[in-house]
Amino acid sequence: MDWSPVPEIRTARLVLDAPRLTDKAAVISYAGDLSVSRWLVRVPHPYTAADADVFLGDIAPAHACFAVREAAGGPLAGIVGISPVGADGGLLGYWFGPPFWGRGYATEAAAAVVAHAFGTLGLGRLQSGYLAGNVASCRVLEKLGFTVTGTSVKWNVALDAECEHIDMCLAAPFAP
Repeated sequence: MDWSPVPEIRTARLVLDAPRLTDKAAVISYAGDLSVSRWLVRVPHPYTAADADVFLGDIAPAHACFAVREAAGGPLAGIVGISPVGADGGLLGYWFGPPFWGRGYATEAAAAVVAHAFGTLGLGRLQSGYLAGNVASCRVLEKLGFTVTGTSVKWNVALDAECEHIDMCLAAPFAP
């Protein structure tokens, strides 16, 4: 299944589009902030320019990865993406820079990407989850209708430690 290029998606307050090279400084700044990377399993800390180059050049283009902005052409607020899992599934992930926390952007943007996954991409199910203690991410996923399927242990690259992960799933159809 070809998941790129991603379309532009507009919500009530946000514009989601493809991450671009001009987002590099914001990606380094936000993903490099330990208050962000500590909640992400695969993001290293410190986060370097080389890490951003791999993300923007290789990872984002190969997945349904969206840059989230407050307005068209505006600065990067966060990232929401889906990676393929099996024949008809995906893995939803997201992060936002601290200046954009507490505004409901993660829920709004993730709802738009989930609708894209079930509609345009035709996926039948999505997996996601959060590291134990990440109350904000738990609330985002619950608002989207994800339900807990169990717990697992994940290696957190930023913390260089094993962490408890709450596993969640959402099946189509999705209605925000």
